[in-house]
Amino acid sequence: MPSLPAIVFSIAAALGMGAVQRLTRLRSDTVIGMMWAISMATGIIIIDLTGNHKVNLRSYLFGNILDVSTSDL
Repeated sequence: MPSLPAIVFSIAAALGMGAVQRLTRLRSDTVIGMMWAISMATGIIIIDLTGNHKVNLRSYLFGNILDVSTSDL
């Protein structure tokens, strides 16, 4: 049941964002950006350490130039 960990993570992230915002007096959009970056990096590290996924993880971070179509150019 993947929704249970997602709910737990969402609640923990919300509480963490509130705590960081109170302690540092940063704006909420700054705290959201920080938490997003930390969460993405943590997720990529965990996926890489499991070794079960054969995905190019660098493409999540930097993109892939081959995914751009000629109409987008």
